[in-house]
Amino acid sequence: MRLVASMWAIPVVLCLSGTALADDLATPGDAKSLGFSAARLARIAPWYQARFDSFSPSDGLLPGAVIAIAKGGKLAYLQAIGFQDRAKTVPMKTNSIFWIASMSKPVASVAAMILVDEGKLDLDAPVSQYLPELANMRVAFQKADPATGEMEGSVCQNQQNVR
Repeated sequence: MRLVASMWAIPVVLCLSGTALADDLATPGDAKSLGFSAARLARIAPWYQARFDSFSPSDGLLPGAVIAIAKGGKLAYLQAIGFQDRAKTVPMKTNSIFWIASMSKPVASVAAMILVDEGKLDLDAPVSQYLPELANMRVAFQKADPATGEMEGSVCQNQQNVR
């Protein structure tokens, strides 16, 4: 039994505005107290379920999804819908494990933007502010001397001096 699906097959909605512990995201709390309409959240699962019920592997549509909506580090909605596999033999679970194939850049970008939002990361700051070991980075390069054709090298203190 294989519990692998691509990120394209798993829509996940997270509205996190703060750090959340795994325990906080295991059981949904009161959606209304988090500012969500329970009636509107209840419309999500049937909408997805209608698509999964008509799913055919040849359609290229999603066989299943786990939908999670959180705010302020508290889970408001968590629902597993459909199946983990295209043969419709393994039902989706809220703790299903997914392969997110080549999604590290978008995930890291979202994490960085959350840090920017929280004022913990300044995009205009030099990298050395966060990684001090890069403060005195030097760049080495080689270029051919036009007159002799010989390769000459140089080391610059910073990348701005490289031409």
